Order: sequence, then C-alpha cells, then structure tokens
Amino acid sequence: MLKNGVTLDKILVHDSGTHDQGIHMMLASMETPESSVAIGVRREVKRETFEDNMWESIEYEKDNTW
Repeated sequence: MLKNGVTLDKILVHDSGTHDQGIHMMLASMETPESSVAIGVRREVKRETFEDNMWESIEYEKDNTW
C-alpha cells in the first residue's frame, strides 16, 4: 500500500512510445478534481522529421535529374 489506501494495481503506468493513441488521449484529457494529474511524458513516437524528409527529397532530386 502506498498512500491513502492506494495500491500499485490502481496506478496506471503506460508506454509513452506506443502508437496506440487511446491512452495518450485519455491522459491528456484528465482534469482535476475528478481525475488524478498525469505526470511525465505522455507521448513519444519516433518517426522521421520534416528535415529528414526534406534532405531525402533533395538527394532524390539530385540523383534523378538530368
């Protein structure tokens, strides 16, 4: 038991890197005093950035232009 009768099975621990947005959206919409406050990283998805895509596009055009 942690505090005020709360046990570890009542605490939500999520994977911030999951691609499923359901938990992320739920955490973002939580408001006090009805809910607890979400603390920490809510969403961290690794994917290409705009800059990565831009450089890739430039290289493609260099290689495929006369």
